Amino acid sequence: ALLQRRLALHRWLIVEPAGVISYGIAAAIGLTSNLGVWALVLAWYVSALTRAVGMWVTLRWRPQLRLVSFAMWLELARYARHIFVSEVLRNTTSIATTAIVGRYLGPGSLGQFRFAWRLVTQAIGPVLTGMGYVVQPALVRVADDSARTSAGVLSALRLLSIVAAPVSAMFIPLGEPIAVVLFGDQWRGTGVIAAALCGMAFALVL
Repeated sequence: ALLQRRLALHRWLIVEPAGVISYGIAAAIGLTSNLGVWALVLAWYVSALTRAVGMWVTLRWRPQLRLVSFAMWLELARYARHIFVSEVLRNTTSIATTAIVGRYLGPGSLGQFRFAWRLVTQAIGPVLTGMGYVVQPALVRVADDSARTSAGVLSALRLLSIVAAPVSAMFIPLGEPIAVVLFGDQWRGTGVIAAALCGMAFALVL
């Protein structure tokens, strides 16, 4: 939150790439060491630790237990209750989708669905990042001026729609070829699913 408020672009240039690279290295080492699926579990932990340490270093911030209080938590929870509920719904939806697809269609279909979802969301990722780390903090800085805030929100929505619409739509004709090129012919079904999920990319941006 502090990095966002300060418009600290070095998070993009250092922390996020470091998290991705550490995930790849940890996964590769784990898989070559015959850890199987546990290599991916290990990679998630390594990536999360790398990102946390990177944020602390770039921000020059350290946790201070003396600042922790239930009253502060309660104040934050009340202020962000709508965000909290939306996150609960989002995670519930993700878990339910995984459980239903995996249970009734099998692990193979679940794998294809997850890869397709990753393709769609990663393609729109730069737009979401720009919105979260540039547009949102900029709007916060002019929050006291309702006219500028309203104009900024409308301009941001127009720009995001212009960018997101073609990126989302490209999966309709190109989803299958992209999946075959990236994963091989056995993952052709992933491209079909990505084409069906193309509307989700646009919805995520909005």
